[in-house]
Amino acid sequence: MRSIPTITKNLLIINILAFLAYYVLRFRGINLNDIFGLHFFLASHFHIYQLFTYMFMHGGWTHLFFNMFALWMFGCVMEQVWGPKKFLFYYIFCGIGAGIIQEIVQYVELYSMLSGKTEVGFTTLISDVWSNSQLAESLNGMTTVGASGAIFAILLAFGITFAKDKIGVPLVIIAFIVLDLINSNAYLSYAMGIMNYLFFFAIFFVLINPNNPITSLLWRLLFLKPIEARWVVLGYIIIEVLYLWKNAQGDNVAHFAHLGGMLFGFLLIRYWQKHPESELYGRSHGRQFFDRWRTNWENRKGKSYDDGEDIRNKTDWDYNADKKAQEEKIDKILDKIRKNGYASLTEEEKRFLFESSNKK
Repeated sequence: MRSIPTITKNLLIINILAFLAYYVLRFRGINLNDIFGLHFFLASHFHIYQLFTYMFMHGGWTHLFFNMFALWMFGCVMEQVWGPKKFLFYYIFCGIGAGIIQEIVQYVELYSMLSGKTEVGFTTLISDVWSNSQLAESLNGMTTVGASGAIFAILLAFGITFAKDKIGVPLVIIAFIVLDLINSNAYLSYAMGIMNYLFFFAIFFVLINPNNPITSLLWRLLFLKPIEARWVVLGYIIIEVLYLWKNAQGDNVAHFAHLGGMLFGFLLIRYWQKHPESELYGRSHGRQFFDRWRTNWENRKGKSYDDGEDIRNKTDWDYNADKKAQEEKIDKILDKIRKNGYASLTEEEKRFLFESSNKK
């Protein structure tokens, strides 16, 4: 766990502990998913805090595993790129956004079911629910749990940031998903469940002993194919849309929440791209203010408090140019670590990274 960045590691721990608590307490008649899961906003069990807490609850081991695996795989990278504060804000923002989209979709579906009309009226449905206590009570069963909305948003961010980098995709599982879209049946669902567990065991063996022959056998069964990240993201979007088009809501998967998380992630990334000066989460606004104040002070005094270097003849332009070059060098080193590991760094690169971290 040491190599996992702070926010990603804590998110993993919180999600796992929350699921263990749910699993244990349900034997005592306490359903944490009913308390912290996201209920429909017209239901009596709905509370505003559920828009936040629902993303830390999960419905089963498989649900938890695949979400946490994706969080570990892509979250580690994006936290290194963005920094902890920006990454955490993105995760929470997209998770809440996914929940809001799910609430809107449930409202539209419920109104259409009750009235059969295409035009949706907000107040009409509210009055119908309040006048029918039995209907209002039944809405408590419309509960959404899981970090999938935030996870899909992280996948989108990875696909945008590292569009041409290749990641391994289990084509056998994808093939089963496509077959399920074409013609669902019990045997196919059973086979797909087996492949999911094989994928779980393959990852487990890789983490414990990557040279184990069982590992290579499982990889061959799953047929992992390196595919560019942008096409992987596009493929996930297409699959979600196809499931919606097929009207496969009986699978108990909140497909709209997945797409909603990606939508909010896309909008936030676009905002950051258009307003780079408004990014307060890579480094705090106070830190930037302090850096500018210190730079002006040092230029006046004719010396630097970072390393004693004489900057008497260094202008703000030169200082900023040097600072930008240093940040670009750090980015290249971090990218090298991401692709080949820390051991691939030269001694000079390790020393430079260590000295740079001490200056922050």
